Amino acid sequence: MAPARVEVAPSDRVATTIRRWDGLCHALHPALEANKMHKLGQNFTAFGGTLLKENREIQVLRAAPHLRSIGENAAHIIGTRVGWFHMLMGEGDAAIAPMDDWDQANAPARSAAELVTGLEATWQMIQNALARWTPEDLDYIFRGERWGEPYELSRQWVIWHVIEHDLHHGGELSFTLGTHNLAAPDL
Repeated sequence: MAPARVEVAPSDRVATTIRRWDGLCHALHPALEANKMHKLGQNFTAFGGTLLKENREIQVLRAAPHLRSIGENAAHIIGTRVGWFHMLMGEGDAAIAPMDDWDQANAPARSAAELVTGLEATWQMIQNALARWTPEDLDYIFRGERWGEPYELSRQWVIWHVIEHDLHHGGELSFTLGTHNLAAPDL
């Protein structure tokens, strides 16, 4: 018999997530939880890579006409990773910088090979940074101005934001496949 499901109010879920966040950020340190982060990256990259390599036509599929296609979603994930990790935090080398614009409205569509390379290269950039940072590094605050407004963001906030972004859009990829009666890889 399955355990009874306990419904949790959205505000309680948010509070629980916030309480767990401090521990999670420090758990990102390679000495503590490197294997779990590595597995997350491998699974997500394999998910995108497998889909795009095995079925190039899949890139153009959409769940609805007004939503991003699978290829556009992959480009968006890549561009977001580069924007936060490279453009803001200075990770990765200069060769990765052009990928920051891959998800812009006027950007050309990318080939399956480019998208696979982008997913792999951006995850490697993230993995390299996580392997190098110490728990103290996670507390570093990035300060600046965007759209005329000042911001202060901790490195740990940026990491979490990119992870939740990957998960959200990875869910969209799975949903899009489902709307077309295609199975998503088991993550």
